[in-house]
Amino acid sequence: MTVGLLESCGEMEWAGILVGRLARVDAYGGNGLDSVLSLFGGMGSFNDLVLHPLNGHLVEPDALAEVNERLEFLREEILESATALRAGLVE
Repeated sequence: MTVGLLESCGEMEWAGILVGRLARVDAYGGNGLDSVLSLFGGMGSFNDLVLHPLNGHLVEPDALAEVNERLEFLREEILESATALRAGLVE
């Protein structure tokens, strides 16, 4: 879902990064989760992404709030899921 949203807005760099990180989870299980969690936090992280035409994204001005709210929801889902999975593996 997240990759689809990013691709539909022309954000191919982050879409590719997510695909790669999810492939690591598929290939390496819990060890791959660290690569997903590393996307969150720090300058230039996935948290900093704002979908907006000024950033080169294909988003209509009247859809900006909705698209970025959806992105925020999906980011939170990824972070919460990866954190929960990681905690389950550590216990």
